[in-house]
Amino acid sequence: MRTNITAITSYANALAAAISPTAFIILLIPYGLRWGLTSLLVPLHTPILSALIFSAATILGIAAHEALHVVGFVMFGHAPWREVRVGIKRSGIVTPFARCHATLTISAYRHAALLPGVTLGLIPGSTALVSGNGWLALWSALMGMGALGDVATFWLLRNIPSSTRICNGAIVGEGKFESEGAGEKI
Repeated sequence: MRTNITAITSYANALAAAISPTAFIILLIPYGLRWGLTSLLVPLHTPILSALIFSAATILGIAAHEALHVVGFVMFGHAPWREVRVGIKRSGIVTPFARCHATLTISAYRHAALLPGVTLGLIPGSTALVSGNGWLALWSALMGMGALGDVATFWLLRNIPSSTRICNGAIVGEGKFESEGAGEKI
């Protein structure tokens, strides 16, 4: 029997979707305490231009999120570029994805999972907190919210030893590890 990492990821994404609105607000609380929530409205003084720029930045942020997973698979897991794919899942809710067909350690997978949240959420959010840039605070909260599925996946994989190897979403070998709440066996 093998633990299905894909099932764990699906469970993590469902969990993230359920907590996203609350997380978005929580991510903005430190900014609001420091700069006041009205400073978040400053980018809205020119609503059409702001909406266009924010939309373009969000689309680029989503693409960058998946690209950072690819970079993580290559950098942390030493996966060959030809073994990594980016695409858009069109069944149900349209969602972008990054997938690695090379064998990785759970440790490399965890690092690749967290890379977009740190790079697009935590770092810009910290910069917004220091600089008072409301637009950047909103964008980083949105990007952080988009990384919640990755954070939940990281959490659900916490009990699997770091050296465990995975390939195509399943643990390689005889390991029989199970994460809390999502241990579908195949």
